[in-house]
Formats: sequence, C-alpha cells, structure tokens
Amino acid sequence: ITVRRDGGFGILTYEREAIVSLLQKIPDEPIEDLSPEAYEQYLGRSSPAQELWNLLTRTGTEKPKWGIGSTTASKIMARKRPHLIPIQDRIVDDVIGRDRQNAWELWWQTLTENPTLVERAKTLREHTIDPLGIRPELSTLRVFDVVLWMHGKEQKA
Repeated sequence: ITVRRDGGFGILTYEREAIVSLLQKIPDEPIEDLSPEAYEQYLGRSSPAQELWNLLTRTGTEKPKWGIGSTTASKIMARKRPHLIPIQDRIVDDVIGRDRQNAWELWWQTLTENPTLVERAKTLREHTIDPLGIRPELSTLRVFDVVLWMHGKEQKA
C-alpha cells in the first residue's frame, strides 16, 4: 500500500502514542472466537478498533484527511491484528456481496455461525507453502482474503 507523506509522518510521529495506546487495547484473538460481548468491546461502535479506524481515516474530525481510505486503513490494522481485523477491498467486497454492511460484523457473524469455514481455512493453511518452502502463519481472515481476492480477480478477468 501507499500512504501519503503527511499520513505516514502523522502515524509515525504526532499520532504514534494514540495509535500505540489503542493497539494495546485491541487483542489479536481470532475473530471467530469472540463472544458477542467481546465483539462489542473490541470491534463495536465504541471500541478501540473503531477509534483507531477513525484516527487513521480521519473520520469524525476536522483534521485534514491523509488520503487513507478503508482499504489502506484495514491493511494497516490487519498487519497489527491479523486474527481480528479483516482487509477490506472492492474485489473481496464484490465477491462476498458486502455492499454497505459492516465488514467486521459480517466476518464475525459468518465465522462464528459457520465453524466449518474455520476448519476449511485450517485445511487450506496446511497446504500453503511459499516459494522458499516456508509455511506462512496465516490467520483465518487472511486465508479467506487471499482465496476470495484471487477468485474475484479471476472473475473480473
């Protein structure tokens, strides 16, 4: 991803402490293991994850935008909390028919209501090896992100 200079500078300097503080309040638990109460605590409308999202995207503030939209914000957050935060992009959104639904809630509901999907992700992970012969540690969310993105790209082609 590309982050504009002002965004990168802001993230690494004057917003750094706020970002670190929020990240400390967000566990890296698998999204599919969250109870409804834990979902609300960590990913709900008043959660530290939502605060971090708002800080990165400059939502609900008079501060000038950094050019960080939903895809970039989700990639930054997913890099720090890969088991909890899904990556959002148009290709995957089109494949899953997300439309205007809350992505975090959609993934949480889908994976908690369909434990067989979590098992399928484990199976896929077991067969994943990178070009150097190393098995990457992929979260359930990342497995589905890759599969759905590849499927969506192929459909568009």
